[in-house]
Amino acid sequence: MVAFDFLAFGIIAPVLPDLIRQFEGGDFGRASAITGYLLFAWNAMQFLFSPILGAWSDRFGRRPIILLSCFGLGIDYIVMALAPTLSWLFVGRIISGITASNISTAFAYVTDVTPPEKRAKPFGYVSAALGLGFVIGPAVGGYLGNFHIRAPFWVAAGLSLFNSAGVVAAGTASQIGLAYGQSAAVADPASLARATRWFIGCCYALLLGTHLPSLDVGAVHHEAL
Repeated sequence: MVAFDFLAFGIIAPVLPDLIRQFEGGDFGRASAITGYLLFAWNAMQFLFSPILGAWSDRFGRRPIILLSCFGLGIDYIVMALAPTLSWLFVGRIISGITASNISTAFAYVTDVTPPEKRAKPFGYVSAALGLGFVIGPAVGGYLGNFHIRAPFWVAAGLSLFNSAGVVAAGTASQIGLAYGQSAAVADPASLARATRWFIGCCYALLLGTHLPSLDVGAVHHEAL
């Protein structure tokens, strides 16, 4: 699951700057600034939603959260493949940041199904799968970009949807099961209220993010000088 997620992420990495530059009419400076905004939006969503998805996986089970994350990534890449404007690219990156925040759930799943004395090896496999996706993904994306600049987004979408289908077929979910004497925090009403506030704040960030492409970066830089 982790390998497919980060393989899909790596596939779009080489062509995303070129797509942004197309939207900006070949302006390298402005395209670089917009790329920075996109990276900020993605990482901000990771920062906000990683603990939230981890808490929800404790409450509702690992498999439903992983399934929603994989399916959400597939939808995100389709949105980006069809994006007619930079605003839609921002929407796609924010969705990706939210739905890719499932690494904590993957590690929690390993904890649930593995005895304590045998967890180091599966944790290493998860980390290796993550790194493998980053290594192979950009090479595949660069090759696909030779055919069409949006081809990597469609392939990434297919990988993510295939990944979600695999999760559906994987069998019984890992619930807050508390195997091997472990405990999991069940979200109390106060925790759910905090998560709701975070979610509302991120929705506001989404609305703000869709307006970032309209900023005149050059003008802002000139005024700052």
